[in-house]
Amino acid sequence: MLDLHTHILPAMDDGSRNVDETMEMLAAEKAMGVTRIALTPHFYPHREDPERFLRRRARCYAQMENDARYEGVRPKRLLLGAEVAYFEGISRMEDVEKLCIGDTRALLVEMPFCRWNDRMLGEILYLQKHCDLQPVLAHVERFLKYQPGGLMEELADSGVCLQVNASFFLHWQTRSKAMKMLSRGQIHFLGSDCHNMQARKPNMGDALQTISKKLGKDALQHLTRMERMLLEGTR
Repeated sequence: MLDLHTHILPAMDDGSRNVDETMEMLAAEKAMGVTRIALTPHFYPHREDPERFLRRRARCYAQMENDARYEGVRPKRLLLGAEVAYFEGISRMEDVEKLCIGDTRALLVEMPFCRWNDRMLGEILYLQKHCDLQPVLAHVERFLKYQPGGLMEELADSGVCLQVNASFFLHWQTRSKAMKMLSRGQIHFLGSDCHNMQARKPNMGDALQTISKKLGKDALQHLTRMERMLLEGTR
């Protein structure tokens, strides 16, 4: 099981506040059977360049890895990445590939909270077609109300990957929509988007149980297949 979207690194962004909370979050992931975790702290290009971000990330990762409790909660595989805030010119940013998840070509992008215009979508497609990257749009369920009907299907058909948060499957108001999107192949990856152990704690296990109950093993196999394709697509 892969949690593609997390904010577990200690004191890196608005996620885990310290190493103690990081260890609690990793323990919660392990208890749910999550064996692979992508660490995807926020990257805001107007605040820092990729090199400064990567240095900060390395320091936070070392702080976590050097803690005596880490071996007891360590997943089988950790992938360092980023949740990159969309900006005009993202497809031309130098070193953008260094923000990809682990050794893959997958770039997790957080789109703006508005209707995405042709220029924005053009940038995402440019990343895919001309930069040899695999765009993965983060928690797309948050943006559905802003977008015209059929856009997510068009993006999926064009090869752009869509990630949703596990909570999309857990809330009674959104569960039906989540199931429909997954059944139609419009969801490629799940992530907890966990930030803490209070209101935004790890919840992948609950979501996968709900999916299995409602849609059966085929839906889980689809997610597993996408995970395998992502992890095998190394540089």
